[in-house]
Amino acid sequence: MQISDWIQIGFICFLGAISPGPSLAFIFSVTMARSRSHGVMASIGHGIGISLWAFITVLGIAQALLTLQALMLIFQLAGILLLIYIGIQTLRHKYVLQLQDQNKTPIQAVIFLKSGAEGFLLSLSNPKIAVFFVAIFSQFVSQDTAFLEMILIGAVAGIIDAAWYSGIASVLTKRSLSSIFQARESLVRRSSGALLIGIAIILGLRAVIDFI
Repeated sequence: MQISDWIQIGFICFLGAISPGPSLAFIFSVTMARSRSHGVMASIGHGIGISLWAFITVLGIAQALLTLQALMLIFQLAGILLLIYIGIQTLRHKYVLQLQDQNKTPIQAVIFLKSGAEGFLLSLSNPKIAVFFVAIFSQFVSQDTAFLEMILIGAVAGIIDAAWYSGIASVLTKRSLSSIFQARESLVRRSSGALLIGIAIILGLRAVIDFI
């Protein structure tokens, strides 16, 4: 692959990452309900899931999965249920926004890892990511593509995704913004929780309609 190909892949992956959707709402919710570190951890988990999708796409596995509508529906429903769960948790628990985690207890450490796992599962359960990658990578990947290049493509996609959402988490928790959010804790919490649930319902209806 040429340098120009890598530049194009990086730019397209960046455009995909910054497009608004469930992932953005998820990172916002986790960051505001837990802390900056949790938001970054969720972003890294999400990026790992993106890397996995990108890698299996260039291997050709994702293209085969896309032909199995029932399997796609299962993936979509799993992601929808995860969004609903996180949305309900956000609605139920009042929080105090923290700019950084201090004096982690074993329980807090588990929750920290949970944020990463939630980010990973959210991206992994979204087959639309595979659709995006199939459409894009089909322009750059061929039978002559080396295995190392396939790995690098997955890594590039995941790093760009994780970096973008980590940046979002960092910006949201800047002191100038955090004081505003904290003053409106109830509104922010209810709005972000309702947004996640609303997005999940819309995605669920679309998934069922597409399947029928």
